[in-house]
Amino acid sequence: MTSSIPTPTTPTAQAADEHEINEISEDEMQQLDLNPDLDDVEDIKMEEEDGTTSSSMKRSFIDDERNNYGFDNMEDFKPALDLKSPFDSHTNLSHLSSTEQPPDTSNARRLSLSQQSKFVSYIDEQLLQIQRRFVQSRGLNKEHGYKNLSEVLRDLKKLIDFIWYSVDEVSNTDLILRENLDDSALYQKYQGSKSTNIGQSYYFIRIADDLLDYLGKFPLTEEDEGDGNGDEITISSLDNAIAAVDDQANLEQKNGNTIPTHGSLRKLFKVLSILDTIFARLIDGKVPGNFRISATEIVRLTGIAERTRILLPALMEENNIHGYHYEISRVYQETLERGT
Repeated sequence: MTSSIPTPTTPTAQAADEHEINEISEDEMQQLDLNPDLDDVEDIKMEEEDGTTSSSMKRSFIDDERNNYGFDNMEDFKPALDLKSPFDSHTNLSHLSSTEQPPDTSNARRLSLSQQSKFVSYIDEQLLQIQRRFVQSRGLNKEHGYKNLSEVLRDLKKLIDFIWYSVDEVSNTDLILRENLDDSALYQKYQGSKSTNIGQSYYFIRIADDLLDYLGKFPLTEEDEGDGNGDEITISSLDNAIAAVDDQANLEQKNGNTIPTHGSLRKLFKVLSILDTIFARLIDGKVPGNFRISATEIVRLTGIAERTRILLPALMEENNIHGYHYEISRVYQETLERGT
C-alpha cells in the first residue's frame, strides 16, 4: 500500500510595501563613473537647465561637420545647375527677348499621310544612325564613332526637338521647361483643338530607353570639345520640317557664335528634364487635342524612369562625382508622380 505525499502549500507573497528598499543617495549617484570615456568626447556638452546649479543636467549633442565625414553637406542638396537654361548656353530662358517666347500652338495641325511616311522614315534612320555611331565608338571604328556622351546627347536633343515640333509646333524644347505643368490653363489651351498624334510617344519612350544603354559607356566627367556640333534645329514651318527629311542640312541653322562648353553631366540632366516635361504633358493630355498616352505606355515609361533614377547614383559614384543630389531627385519626378 502506497502512501500519498501531501502537496506543499505555496508561501504567501509579501505586500509591496513590506519590502525594505535601500536607496542610493544623490551624492553617491553623482560619484558613480558609469562611462569613463564620456568626458573625452568633444561633441557632447553638458548644460544646466535654466542656468541654475541644479543637479539635473541635460546633454546636447553638437554637430561638428569637421569630424563627421560620413554626413552630406547642405550645399549638396541645393540646385547645382539651372535646368531651365538652354541646352547649349548658360543663359536663362526667362531673360531671352520676346521674340523667343513660345508661340501659340493651340492650332497646330496634324501631318498628312505623305508627311507621316517621311516623318517615320526620317526618325527611324536617325535613331539607327545614332546606334551605328555608338557601336563604332566601342572599338569598331572610333574615328567615326562618338567621342563622349555630350555628342550623343546633342544628336538625341536634335531628334527630340524635331519630334516635339510635329506635336506642338515648338522647334526648341528648351522653351517648354518654362511652362507650369500644374497650371490648368495649359490643358484648357488645347480644348477644342485637333489632335496631332501620329505615334510620337513611341519615339520619345524609345529615346529614353536607348539613353539608358548609352549612359554607362561614357565617362560623365568629360567636357565638350567645342567642335560646333551643338547647333540646334530651327524649323520655321511644318512644311519646311518635313521637306528637311530630303535635305538634313536644312534642319540646322549656323549661328556663328561660340557655344559655351558644358560637361556631359550638365547636358544629361537637361535632356532628362525635357523628356520628363514631355512625358508629363502626354500623360495629362496637355497637348493638341488633349491626347493622352495609353496605360500600357505609362507602365513601360514608369519602368524606364525608375531604372534611370537607380542607375544615375551608381554612375555618379563610379565616376567619383559628388553633389547633384537635387538634380538626381528631380529626374523623371513629374512623370512618376503622374504614372504611379
